[in-house]
Amino acid sequence: MTKNPNRQTPPSVTPNAEPINLAEVLAALDRASGLSVTRLRDLKSATKRVAILLGNEPAAIALNMGAIGAGLASVNPVAVGLTSKRFANIRSDFLAAVKASGVKQLQVGLKSPLSPEWVDLFEKLSGRRAHIGLSRLARYASAQGIVPKEINDEIIAGFIAAVREGSLHRKPDALHRQVSLIWNEAGQDPALGLQFVIVPSFRGPVERIDWALLTDVFKKDMNDYLSWCGVSDPFAADARSRALAPRTLRLRRDQIHAAVTALVKSGTDAATILSLADLTSPANFKSILRWRLNAVDGKPNIFDYNLGKALVQIAYEWAKVDAQGFTELKRLLGKMPVPLMGLTDKNKRFLRQFDDPAVLRRLYRLPDRLWAEVRRDLHPNFRTLAKAQAALAIGSPS
Repeated sequence: MTKNPNRQTPPSVTPNAEPINLAEVLAALDRASGLSVTRLRDLKSATKRVAILLGNEPAAIALNMGAIGAGLASVNPVAVGLTSKRFANIRSDFLAAVKASGVKQLQVGLKSPLSPEWVDLFEKLSGRRAHIGLSRLARYASAQGIVPKEINDEIIAGFIAAVREGSLHRKPDALHRQVSLIWNEAGQDPALGLQFVIVPSFRGPVERIDWALLTDVFKKDMNDYLSWCGVSDPFAADARSRALAPRTLRLRRDQIHAAVTALVKSGTDAATILSLADLTSPANFKSILRWRLNAVDGKPNIFDYNLGKALVQIAYEWAKVDAQGFTELKRLLGKMPVPLMGLTDKNKRFLRQFDDPAVLRRLYRLPDRLWAEVRRDLHPNFRTLAKAQAALAIGSPS
């Protein structure tokens, strides 16, 4: 690739022995020139408010834009008494405060005007998806003197790094994947002459066994079972009395996949698994449950418990195990720790915020506030409609 002479090198930042914190941002703002009294007040207020939202003192919060962005993404504006607009303004003013303080040089170019080459590309691209999805990349590249035909994996990685360091984007990994996907969609037109890029995956390593490693005999038995559960032929002599819902069928297939994976990881050769009956023999059933239990350090797990119940049901209605075998399977399932029914810890933490009377008062007033915002909106759109629906739903008596 020919080096573009107009390309700008992003400003480098000399690392300090101690990380910069928000208290230093506040102190630097007092020394900054060119800020009006009102603007200085707003920037300092936003910085202090970010510290409050993150639950710490300014001096204890490192100026790590990625970490701060992730922290703010977990904040529910309504729960802390802020409107969405006010919350957005705080984020925007905080970015401006960091830039005005000069303590950290943010990556530039995320809002630069488009170069002629990018304007030309956008005129050739059809659809809002491409225009919206590639807008940030185009502005960043324009600022760096990068033309569309030069875009490759390295440049997109640099763009994502600029987003992490120069913005408070909530999900930079998701942005990386989305931009790469949309870029490759545009690259399918050979007339544009664009290079394809790698679409990153941020999922963890695959934990389930590849279906290709299983025998065709097993896969046929599984598909026959799922078809029977879906009651593909209600007039068949052995038709199931009630069809499982499509969502339940997907779950059942996932449970079978998890059971096979556990059995293989327990030491069973995948080539010897020939039917669902092989998953429900007492010895294999015990191996599956033991492996799943060890994987969660012996802690109660709702998926594993329901997996055991599903295999017992498969044994009864499909594998047709005898009474002795069925009793043994139920005995083994009874050894599994039963998860407590009720709210998860995550939901409990979410509801704990309503222990604060001030939060409850804001919740009571929320319908009126949302409705007032709807009435003030001079250019209503689908978001306005959603806000109106939320106001009516929350305010309606149960």
